Amino acid sequence: MLDVNVAEDVFPISQAQDSLKRVVQKAAETGRPMVITQNGRPVAAIVEIAEFERVRQLAARADEYREIILAQDGPWHGHESVWTELDQRLSRQGRARKTGHGRDAAAPGVV
Repeated sequence: MLDVNVAEDVFPISQAQDSLKRVVQKAAETGRPMVITQNGRPVAAIVEIAEFERVRQLAARADEYREIILAQDGPWHGHESVWTELDQRLSRQGRARKTGHGRDAAAPGVV
């Protein structure tokens, strides 16, 4: 999951630069992203590789679904329409969309 513990997982870029090894290890050990800030604003995140791959796979699947819907139904109007259409099609088949962790999706548009 991409939950962030604000008290422990946010690092100013200067601090992250000085202790990059520790920040990377913490992301790997906790499974949480480490957020890097610059001038008080989030600019990057360090995540464990398994989480990065999960997000990449979800994005790839969303692109595939988008292409399928475009090919069958014409213009696409945003990710909400893709998830709504996917949920409707799966529902007609008696199935439910799964999230990246194998749980049923809570609502259309929630990944």
